[in-house]
Amino acid sequence: MTRAISRRGFLVTCLVTAGGACLYLLLSDTSAPGGTKEILVKLSGNFRDLTSVRLVGEEYLKQVPEENDLDRLLELLGPELSSGALRRDVKEDYRHSRLVKLKGWLISISEARIYAVVAISRPTSGSTG
Repeated sequence: MTRAISRRGFLVTCLVTAGGACLYLLLSDTSAPGGTKEILVKLSGNFRDLTSVRLVGEEYLKQVPEENDLDRLLELLGPELSSGALRRDVKEDYRHSRLVKLKGWLISISEARIYAVVAISRPTSGSTG
């Protein structure tokens, strides 16, 4: 069953998500061997509204099914996953119009991929993938 996300709820989720992700990444050692995958998977524990984050990620994966693989998503996000690198990637996405439209919202492809990582690593009940 699909739940609609209000625009206000989506904006609040995005702000909380961005803040939690940045804080987590600032406090994490992204240079540790094997740390990249663990960092992104653990990100899902820092979102206040996992349901909304998963729904956005699942919607992205419906539109781009070839990315419905955790290793592929991590590869596409790149080797450097510091908060500075992610902020830079998001800014560059907007600057170069690398955006995806999800339920009427335009978001950065990097943001969509992070949400997709959450959707894959913590699927909602009844989700496939």
